[in-house]
This record gives sequence, C-alpha cells and structure tokens, in this order.
Amino acid sequence: MKRVLVAALTVLGCTSHELKAANEIKNTPSEQKKNLLQVLAEDSDLSSFVSAVQAAGWLYRITKQGPFILLVPTNEAFDQLNTGEKSRLSLPENFHLLVKLVTSHILSGNTLPKEGETIYIRSIGGKRVTLSQQDGTFYVDELKILAPPLKAGNGIILKIDEVLNF
Repeated sequence: MKRVLVAALTVLGCTSHELKAANEIKNTPSEQKKNLLQVLAEDSDLSSFVSAVQAAGWLYRITKQGPFILLVPTNEAFDQLNTGEKSRLSLPENFHLLVKLVTSHILSGNTLPKEGETIYIRSIGGKRVTLSQQDGTFYVDELKILAPPLKAGNGIILKIDEVLNF
C-alpha cells in the first residue's frame, strides 16, 4: 500500500460545533481534483478500508471511476470485528465476502441530502442505506458521521465508526 499521510482533519480535533457547521463539503478546489484513493490515503485512520478495497480489487474503480460516495469505517471499527469474522474474510475461498463488505460501503453517485432530507439508496453491493442530514450533521442509517464529508474529484467520503452489516 502507498504511504499513508497524517490526516489533515482528525476526529479528535473536530468539535460538535464544527460537525454541525458542516452543511457544505469542506475541501479546497485543489483537494477536489484528488481522486477518492488519494483523499483516503491522507488519513491514516482509514488505512484498513484502503487495504480491504485493494484486496477486493476495487482500487482502480475508486481511483478512475465514479462518482461514488464511500462510507468509510475507521481502523477502530475494523478492529471491533470479531477474530472469526476477520479470519473468514482473509481466506481466499471467501473473496466474495470481502468484495461484498467493500461494495456494501460504496454508493453510486455524489448527491448528499439537504438539511432535513433523507435519501434511500442501495450500495453497489445491494445493501439498502439511508442518508440524512439533521441540524447540519450527516447520518448513515443511524450512524452519525465522524467528520465533515470530504470531497474528491470522483466522489465523497463519509467517515463512520462502524463496519456496516453486509
């Protein structure tokens, strides 16, 4: 995996006031030219997802295709998977399960809900997902995203603290 840079925005440095002020996606125009993988690589707390994407064969897609909305679990969220689940996902005969995990966290498009709006969408892997925005805070199903959405040239990253059921 390519080197991972220190995050420009960390969860610990982001207050609830900053999260509520996240009505707009917080990136400069030059950051928006980066692809999803480049933006992911800037946050070392998302390296487990990058590794899963690579192992599932989706690096090219999130680099060159899109637009996508990535629902990206933190490394801590991956650490919370039980040992049996991690072992099962790492077996070559269960490659399809790894692909299902990754694609359950990828949505087609780049439209986020407006204030007070709820959007129902299916992930690339077929999982039904609810996106909403209340009081300036975005939610994925019932999960509050951990930081303002990050915009890339080919999509948006929403950082979450749980691996979604797949």
